[in-house]
Amino acid sequence: MIRLWRTSENVSLEIQDSGTGMSVEKLAAIRTHRSGVGITGMRERVRHLQGEKDIQSNAAGTKISIMFPLSMTTASDTGVTAEKAKAAQ
Repeated sequence: MIRLWRTSENVSLEIQDSGTGMSVEKLAAIRTHRSGVGITGMRERVRHLQGEKDIQSNAAGTKISIMFPLSMTTASDTGVTAEKAKAAQ
C-alpha cells in the first residue's frame, strides 16, 4: 500500500507491505545508519528537505513513513522561490 497526502503544514508518504518483516537486528542496523545504499539515499534526501523518516517492521510487514514540512524556508532552501512554490499549489 502506498499513501500520499498533504495538509496545510506537511506532505506525508507511507509505504507498507504485508510481507514477513525484517529481523530485529536488521531493523536496528537501519536505525543506527548501518544500512544499504537505498536506505542511505532515502535518509539523505529526507534530511536535505528537513523531513522525518520512520521505519517500523514486525511479522505482519514493514512500513516506511516520511513527512516533509511545507514551509517557505524549506522551499527556499531547495532552490524553489516563493512564487514558484505558490504557482505549484
